[in-house]
Amino acid sequence: MERKSFYKMHEIPGFTALSQGSTTLSFLKTKREKKYLFVHYEKEYMTLDLYPLYGLLHSLIFDDNGMLLSLAAPKSIPYDTFITSFPVPGDDIIIEEYIQGTYIQLFWDKRIGLTGGWEMATKNGIVKDSLRISILQAIKNYIHKMSNQYTYCFILRDNMSLFLVDIFEIVNNGPDILVFPIKREDIKVDGILFPVVYSPLSLYKDINAKYASMNTPPTIIGFVLRHTITQNITKRKSPLYEYTVSLKNYTRQDQYRYFVMRKYGLVSEYIKQYPKQKKVCAFFRNVLHKWMHQLYKNYRNQYILYLNDPPLAMFSIPLKQLHWMYLHIWKPQGDKITLQKVITYVHQMSPSYLMYCMNMQK
Repeated sequence: MERKSFYKMHEIPGFTALSQGSTTLSFLKTKREKKYLFVHYEKEYMTLDLYPLYGLLHSLIFDDNGMLLSLAAPKSIPYDTFITSFPVPGDDIIIEEYIQGTYIQLFWDKRIGLTGGWEMATKNGIVKDSLRISILQAIKNYIHKMSNQYTYCFILRDNMSLFLVDIFEIVNNGPDILVFPIKREDIKVDGILFPVVYSPLSLYKDINAKYASMNTPPTIIGFVLRHTITQNITKRKSPLYEYTVSLKNYTRQDQYRYFVMRKYGLVSEYIKQYPKQKKVCAFFRNVLHKWMHQLYKNYRNQYILYLNDPPLAMFSIPLKQLHWMYLHIWKPQGDKITLQKVITYVHQMSPSYLMYCMNMQK
């Protein structure tokens, strides 16, 4: 996105026609519901070269006169693109908690009742029924304190807690439509939940190591990087969180079977016999490789670099065993710990013991 403190929506190619429900852009979808027009882009069809022009068309809501009532922040851009655009995580980049859930837009509609009222929507339409009741219950203590000049964008978690992530002021001035991003700290309303803002770190590798690595506690989903000037964001999930969540799709028997096949070199033959199991094997293979590489990094951090970061429980016993092997086997031979030695050590583990280590949470 261009560097500026507000956005001129009317300068986006095709925006005026779009506000009336007409578009020739294949990556945009429009939908009319009651007295609203919904517009959003399909991310899978948005190439990187389209983001500078059309990134703000993530999720728009117009009234039947073409007035813009609400919009959502642009979707996240790829991590590599973000760090290439902003090579140093300086003061203009915020590191914050990754909140996962349903994106909700809360906006004011002057046409509701006699004096106007609040409406809420997702990109697919107006929020209804039990979901609407749950959101109203979550915001009942502070909605009367919120300025109706703004549109508020929340993320609704599965536990029905709401986190305010984006705020915009929209100015419809005839054919000109301006959007002003509002800082969260300017919203002085008690009771609103915001994502946790983490302490700044000077290197991207340190951010990844702390919030999106196999050393990140599984209770942390990952992190979001937000560029405060351009409003560009990128997201990264912790592989350990993804592993923990994805385990729900598989059984312990699936995991044990893969480790047995791997130990005896039978994975390729097994996939030939049962091709539908290829995805299962690939999942456990990828996680195991990440775990082995993290085990090696943790050994270096703890016993070579003497860093004080305590490893997660899943690494504690293997680390002690590796260090015992170093002291009593490799060091007397003038040898040292290498990644290949760690991989060989893991390969020699029994499948049941490997499962015990990798699934240890405390």
